Amino acid sequence: MQSIIPYQLRRRGKLSAFVAFVLVTFLVSGAYSNTLTSDDEYVPLTRPTPPEARPGNPPPSKVRPAKNIPKPPRHVKNAASLFPILPPDFPDEASLLNPTSLDKLQSPPISRSPRVVEFPEEMVKDLFPEALYHGAQSASVGTKGVLPREGQWTPPEGSFAATWTAPKSFDIQDRDEDVPLNRIQFDFEGRTESNKAKALRISRRDVVRNAFLHAWEGYKSNAWGHDEVGPVSGKPGATIIDSLDTLLLMGLQDEYIYARKHVRELDFGIISGINWDKGPDSLGRKDVASIHAFETVIRYMGGLLGAYDLSGDSLLLQRAEELGKIILPVFDTSSGVPMSRLKPKNPEPVYTGHGIQLAEAGSLMLEYTRLSQLTGNQTYFNMAQRGMDYIDQVLIPKSPYKPLLPVIFSTEGFNGNLLGTYSFGGMADSYYEYLLKQHILLRGKISRYAQLYSNTIDKASETIFREVGVVHGKKLTTVGEMKNGKFQPAMEHLSCFVGGMLAMGSRVLSYRSKDLFHGRRISQTCYYLGSANPSGLQSERSDFYKQDDPKRYEIVVDEDSDEEVFLPRGSPPGVRVMHKQYMSRPEAIETVWYMYRITGDEKYQNQGWRMFTDWISKTEAPFGFSSVNDVKLEKPGLTDKMESFVLAETFKYYFLLFSDPSELSLDDYVLNTEAHPFIHHPDRKPGFSKMLDKSRIPRSELHGEIGKGTNVQKFGCRDLLLSLNLIPEPTETPVLPKPDQEHEEEGRGKGGQVI
Repeated sequence: MQSIIPYQLRRRGKLSAFVAFVLVTFLVSGAYSNTLTSDDEYVPLTRPTPPEARPGNPPPSKVRPAKNIPKPPRHVKNAASLFPILPPDFPDEASLLNPTSLDKLQSPPISRSPRVVEFPEEMVKDLFPEALYHGAQSASVGTKGVLPREGQWTPPEGSFAATWTAPKSFDIQDRDEDVPLNRIQFDFEGRTESNKAKALRISRRDVVRNAFLHAWEGYKSNAWGHDEVGPVSGKPGATIIDSLDTLLLMGLQDEYIYARKHVRELDFGIISGINWDKGPDSLGRKDVASIHAFETVIRYMGGLLGAYDLSGDSLLLQRAEELGKIILPVFDTSSGVPMSRLKPKNPEPVYTGHGIQLAEAGSLMLEYTRLSQLTGNQTYFNMAQRGMDYIDQVLIPKSPYKPLLPVIFSTEGFNGNLLGTYSFGGMADSYYEYLLKQHILLRGKISRYAQLYSNTIDKASETIFREVGVVHGKKLTTVGEMKNGKFQPAMEHLSCFVGGMLAMGSRVLSYRSKDLFHGRRISQTCYYLGSANPSGLQSERSDFYKQDDPKRYEIVVDEDSDEEVFLPRGSPPGVRVMHKQYMSRPEAIETVWYMYRITGDEKYQNQGWRMFTDWISKTEAPFGFSSVNDVKLEKPGLTDKMESFVLAETFKYYFLLFSDPSELSLDDYVLNTEAHPFIHHPDRKPGFSKMLDKSRIPRSELHGEIGKGTNVQKFGCRDLLLSLNLIPEPTETPVLPKPDQEHEEEGRGKGGQVI
């Protein structure tokens, strides 16, 4: 354990003012440099000139206002004992929990069939009455995959979208001539893993899988077909599709087959009980029948494409392309930048340039590029690339921090510079992440992505990547934000991905090798912000003290020695304000996983194991792992919320951290922002990893009807009609079976089939 700063004292009345000033300067020195440095270049930072001494400012008044008179320091006994003790950067293995001590997770839970209520077939015909749906010819449930507004929209004459031409350098059929990429992942094959280390790694991996199955069974039992499950109450909350590739990676093939049935039945045309494919405007609920394009693409379409690349299961690609066609009209704008939401078959004009989040505007390209690569249809790539070219050629030149962009902006109809908040956190993160990942997926065929990524990191290093000097004994870097021209030393949990991104960029682009150092610093900052809390969990956001904030330390007088001591403030030390909630986000463990896979340093596995054991011990609930309300409490309260990314990402990164590094190698796959893996190696084909034994898929599943609608969707349609008094109340209502009414399937063991 480290003390936050050396024990600094001064004898009252015995030191000159000059010496006292030097001492105080040393204590508060170092906060945020204007540029980042390398290990060789690193020097302690110095305190800037006080405001009153800067040119243009009047000298300080000899008589201070009463409100500025400092309070006399409080007197304490044994002041040295008040200095906070900080956790080490890397935990010692002996201090970590042994996997065998986690009794509840030594074996997987019993796997049962999903609890579902079958929608009565005789009631299906009543869901879409002809009178309500403009005389639709068919009453069956199921979208036909028809592209909404296909051929009905053309770009306005003279607009960017009308004059744009597709790049010739991208040839979807010519992947044999890809530009070779540098090796990304550490050469694990070049070193031998001891039997002891392997046994420990595997035992940790198995505990992670058993914890995942605890949450997965909670979802199956209480929310099958819904987006999420409340881990405390079991109340339903895109979990199934988001979890497909996690199931495959963990070898849970029986669970995958359950999920595959849902994928086959899902009707993409039903939104909130309305089937837009049959004319939702007749129900007077146009506002409900909308799709959030960004979330749908990264979770649903990304989940289907990632699971297809792992399994080679053709159903997944078929459904991914069907969904891709439905979402494609979001690009029907004069700029080509996608709109935020889509209202299928909406007769009103499409989105024309109101405020949009940067992540929404620039984070559809990876998924649509992969869809083009797999289908051979370059239209998908072209639509996403057109919007990116508008961002590059029209928006970025207007930025005062080019090529950085504000988190929210308008795509057209404005003049002057782009103002607002500049950040790598929420509403912006995946845009910056995808600049590098698109370069990897295209294997450098469009050089602009590497250039734009490199220029972006250079500018960020000058503006929002800042060294933190307020935590003495720690070398940390924060990914802050520029807000109205002023730097805010904040660290969002969402921004923690930057550490792994910089590490990967240092390998992909050899001229950016020094970025690995900064990636380490950012990774260490996120680890500190969790390990220094009583719960061991990292909050949603932490704001560090500014360098010149006099409140960042307290002067106390030691009663025994009559000496003054400077005690750092903050909880954790150096943190001024903390948003205390924890949502089981993946970004911190994501960057730890990248650091391990890129450096090969096993210390990151110990970091990850400490993070994992703190997480599950503080958030475990009857049906999963809950968000918590206050990370500053040793035993924080649970909020009954478990997002789908917990199963799709958080568990996946922990599992991969303790898996054989050849599984999901960074030299074969690039992960989208929801951790869905896309193949980028030209010699790898979908299913090459053999994670799915297709002979296990029942024949009825291979040839069953696609898109007929799930039971949950059909009940949703019925409930909407009931709420509008458009159909009579049913005489009998099916009831969800209780767990004790179910039985374990014959031939099934605990936790499903593990390969």
